[in-house]
Amino acid sequence: MKVLVHAYCRSSYQLVKHLLDRGLQDELEIVPLNPENPVFLRRVVPSVPALVIGRSIVAIDPLEPEFVESVLLGRDLRTYVPVDEGEIVERFVKSAKFSSYVMLHTLLGGLNLEDVVDTEFARAAVRTYFTGLSDAYVRNALLARSSEVGEELSKSSVKSTAHSFLRDMWVAFGGIRREFISYKVLKLWFTAKISQGVAYTPIQGLGVDEKIGSILKYLEENYDAISKSIEAYVSILTSDREVYRILTQGNKPALTHTT
Repeated sequence: MKVLVHAYCRSSYQLVKHLLDRGLQDELEIVPLNPENPVFLRRVVPSVPALVIGRSIVAIDPLEPEFVESVLLGRDLRTYVPVDEGEIVERFVKSAKFSSYVMLHTLLGGLNLEDVVDTEFARAAVRTYFTGLSDAYVRNALLARSSEVGEELSKSSVKSTAHSFLRDMWVAFGGIRREFISYKVLKLWFTAKISQGVAYTPIQGLGVDEKIGSILKYLEENYDAISKSIEAYVSILTSDREVYRILTQGNKPALTHTT
């Protein structure tokens, strides 16, 4: 069992800190996603933290620390796995909102619910590994409420994208630079994100300019609040040396190149 993490992901930080506090950090392999890890060559990981059993991603963000603890200790998982239609829809929507990759593809790439329901992302989002529910059952549950799901994702896509952009800017430059918030930079960033795992993928289609404009407007209106939030998290992260070490190096350095 492994968990894939990223240092600049709040959920990854919370999970690793919880595992350390409970003394469970050695019960699974913690694998940081970084340029030295060839997991990037084998799959696109749409959201972290991601729980991996064998070669399959079986659960993704929001990955509750208590859920991972329950898996490790063999406790009842009913609280954390969706079974009925409403729970499946809620869990899927939450995971989609937490995935900047899915949000970007939904917003700018023309991705729709029908494209997602038969993918590994959907299976991981609704945790079918633990429920044993069939793909057909999950598909029907999601498609039966497709308009509701689509509306929820649409409402969240601009906010999610804006936060991801400023976070990635901090990682790239060690700080957030307001002068880089422009149409041209945003479009380059979108293109790079959407092209993960494939050849260069240009952003095309109707309404792209309008959508980028809506994100620029959101960033202008919320710049101070978002940047302060990101900087506060980085301060917490870098001051917690042991958690930071594991998030950047893993807990089993000799094994972090396995997937």
